[in-house]
Amino acid sequence: MSNFPEALVGARKMKDAGVRPKTVMLIWVGAALLLGLAVVLGYALLDGVDNKTLSVPLAFAAGAVLASLADTVMPEAYEEGGIKVAYATALGFLLSYLLSAG
Repeated sequence: MSNFPEALVGARKMKDAGVRPKTVMLIWVGAALLLGLAVVLGYALLDGVDNKTLSVPLAFAAGAVLASLADTVMPEAYEEGGIKVAYATALGFLLSYLLSAG
């Protein structure tokens, strides 16, 4: 679910670039299927490993998500929404922290 905003932006950009709606849907369905496969494989391969070992791929994944957001989603959101986007980002981060710390 956390990838949904990025998928929305990506689909919109593809549509704006003239990609046919059917092609956009096929690409995103394919991405969803690959993600599902990756989840199953990750679960199978990492089942039973200790938290210290698991922390490395988790940190790598978190860094990839942050890099992707900083490169694509954040600049476009700020360009279109202005300063309120910065406040919404900070509020979202704070809420996420509070929920995970509780």
